[in-house]
Amino acid sequence: MEGCILNMSTKKWTCGTDVISTGGFLRGGGGGASATGDDAGVSAEQPSFWDYAISGAVTIWHRTVIAALPSHSTIQYTYVVYSTIKIVLRIARVMVYSNINLGHFMAVFYLAFIAKTILSIAEFIVFLFKAWKSLIPIFGA
Repeated sequence: MEGCILNMSTKKWTCGTDVISTGGFLRGGGGGASATGDDAGVSAEQPSFWDYAISGAVTIWHRTVIAALPSHSTIQYTYVVYSTIKIVLRIARVMVYSNINLGHFMAVFYLAFIAKTILSIAEFIVFLFKAWKSLIPIFGA
């Protein structure tokens, strides 16, 4: 309904001579009123510009992008990774709650991690040297 004013102190809407309190209904404008001005309880709503724009965008999205995607299939490796992580966590839990000294296990783990890091750095240095050697003909090819 046009011309309604919300009074913040009373928290009520004033629409002409009608006062609508919390939980009351505000009547929307539109068709459906009789010639005498009585509300028939039915209003006609016209779609706005945004209804057409959003509907068109969704239709274009579904017919182009979604239709071009391959059909969804489950990833077979997800279950394998999940099962492996679950087993590793179960073994770690058993080791934590038992009397096994985890110091040796962690030492081996960290040594393997450090060795992998050193090898990766060496591989990166060799790659840079080969790239440098191919760019500067002074060293020879």
